[in-house]
Amino acid sequence: MSTKATKRSSDTNQLQSKVVRALFEYLLKIGMTKKELQLLTTRVLAKLEVGSYASTRLLTEDSTYAAKVSTALQRWYIDRNLVDSNGEPKPLSLHGESPSLEQLMRRQNLGKPIDKVAKELVKLKILRRCQSGKFLPTGRHVIIRSQHPILTEHHARTVVRFLSTAMGNMSAKDPANSLIERCSHVPRLPRSKLLEFRDFANQQGESLLDNINYWLESHNVVSKTGRTSQTTEAGVHVFAFTGTKR
Repeated sequence: MSTKATKRSSDTNQLQSKVVRALFEYLLKIGMTKKELQLLTTRVLAKLEVGSYASTRLLTEDSTYAAKVSTALQRWYIDRNLVDSNGEPKPLSLHGESPSLEQLMRRQNLGKPIDKVAKELVKLKILRRCQSGKFLPTGRHVIIRSQHPILTEHHARTVVRFLSTAMGNMSAKDPANSLIERCSHVPRLPRSKLLEFRDFANQQGESLLDNINYWLESHNVVSKTGRTSQTTEAGVHVFAFTGTKR
């Protein structure tokens, strides 16, 4: 096995372990014993229909790949060298000196040839190729509608982050140290209002995330010369839910 394959396997195992551990730690935090947790795990595993999932192995990327791609695409919308006079992303060539897609992605140390990265992002409809041969993002807010390592990594890390926030808030002695963890919910929304709800939630969520992202990016430390102990990751995750099977 190559060094890259070994690292990818290690990253995958670490991310999977973090998801399971986060859930177990949360259950222990709210009062379960290890013995109860073992019994619960055995019962749940016995009921799972593993056969329907066994052929799909998706957590195969470097465990920071999705975050790096996302960071690069956000830079495309805010870096003054990468936007035109109207504040819209400039078309970028694949190779060459900055500004180019190669230089944009290289800053994130993706560890993949830019040709492969571009092909992958075009397939996921995150990028589109212009008639000139240059590339543009398809939009600032992208929804990946197919199973892919980028998406499953994102979901896995979301589970870990949510449970970490929940446990941190339960343990915080000072309310000022709590992070936002809120829920808006009604038990009986008319089904005729589902489409309207989805549109409204999407509009409000995207506006919120745009404002938060602008603040985060304006305070993000781009240089890697400083001590890593003086920085940490931070962000907000927004999602909507319904009781309707999709």
